[in-house]
Amino acid sequence: MDRAFGVEIELIGITRTHALRILRMVGCDIREEDYNHVTRSWWKIVPDNSVRDGFEVVSPILQGQRGLVDITTVVTALDDAGGRVDRRCGLHVHLDGGGFGVEEVKSVIRRYARYEEQIDAFMPPSRRGNDNTYCRSLRQFSEQEDFRRAQSMTALIQAQPSRYYKINLKSLEVHRTLEFRQHSGTLNALKIRNWLAFIDGFVRESRRLAGQVQGESAPVMTLPDLQPRLGELARMLLEHPEGLSSEVLRQALNIQPHSLRANMTYLRRGGVQVESRRRGGETLYRIVGDPACQNGRPADAGLFAGIPQETAAFYHNRALVLNSNAR
Repeated sequence: MDRAFGVEIELIGITRTHALRILRMVGCDIREEDYNHVTRSWWKIVPDNSVRDGFEVVSPILQGQRGLVDITTVVTALDDAGGRVDRRCGLHVHLDGGGFGVEEVKSVIRRYARYEEQIDAFMPPSRRGNDNTYCRSLRQFSEQEDFRRAQSMTALIQAQPSRYYKINLKSLEVHRTLEFRQHSGTLNALKIRNWLAFIDGFVRESRRLAGQVQGESAPVMTLPDLQPRLGELARMLLEHPEGLSSEVLRQALNIQPHSLRANMTYLRRGGVQVESRRRGGETLYRIVGDPACQNGRPADAGLFAGIPQETAAFYHNRALVLNSNAR
């Protein structure tokens, strides 16, 4: 990650005194403080109202691989010391918003709202939809008149009623960061690193699309940047401009009818123009137009555009398991 970032890690299971001692043992410069929103040059432990029997570990500004190593050291030590999380706990990520324009931030919010259902699928039920008080849905907010009409960063920030959304814009005013609040609490370093990679790629792609709307030069997104299964589906359709039947596609991809229909929906949301029609009792699908460009602008190539393939695969598998458990 080229852009600076920071994390807030909520946990329970151990005392603040114990956490302070073990983190100092592993070389972490950390101090215990009263609740505050001041960015420090050291790690800090502060109380948290949402987890009254727990606390929050807050990082300083982090950068690149060194920052990822520091996070891994901290969460591994907390986990080994007996720290744990429950459904009240969250992981908040701050991404440096310096240099972001109004349209770029709007693009981030709109895309997150558009793909919120997919993102919800790889989050536990307690962090989905609009049910969590501390990370509310962006869908309604992204459709509000104040949001759409905002021409300045101040107006855009003021349009958001509170900071308790899946993406908090109030943080831009306080810290010059976009705060991503949806992820569940975790002391698993792999989960945190994947979430950071996802956010980084998601914001990069959102800004790229906003830049193209404004006429700036940027590379056109291609089909291989789609989530693996969607990319395979799109390439099959491109290789058969006359179209393929639902039966052929289901057998080739080894999926059920409802999964095929869902994948077609995700392709369309990603900007690929898929036409469907009935022929001989079967549904025939084909791509029409240039899948990389619509109305002279590059299309949004899907939720996982610009995100490392291993991260996309991680979340694809996580969604399968979490939704299997839900059933």
